[in-house]
Amino acid sequence: MSYRMLLVNDELNSEALYGERLETQGFVIFHYMFGQEVINDVRDGTLVYDIGLIDLSLPDVDGMQVIEYLKSVYPTVPLISCSAYLQFGFHKSPLVDGTLAMPFGWEIMTSVINRHLPGAIKIA
Repeated sequence: MSYRMLLVNDELNSEALYGERLETQGFVIFHYMFGQEVINDVRDGTLVYDIGLIDLSLPDVDGMQVIEYLKSVYPTVPLISCSAYLQFGFHKSPLVDGTLAMPFGWEIMTSVINRHLPGAIKIA
């Protein structure tokens, strides 16, 4: 089965590069660098996804604003917040289905994804 992942991250770091590895696992990745583009595409109906990884620090809008909007449209789709600033508690929203502290490794990310999409990622 193929899953569609929304990846919202404005940096081309290791977390964003995991998208390429996820594609080898059958995921279709929708990578956005700006939160407003995500909101616009969901509003227009051009973006549908099965799980989202959302960086809370985006250059144009607050990542929590993106999460709030996405949950208002797709309330049952899991959204995972990603942040290097977990000590500030931004990720502790009931709208967030999981949290990844950046930087994170492949094993931790796959564990969080498989928790919400059981068996989505095959672990060797």
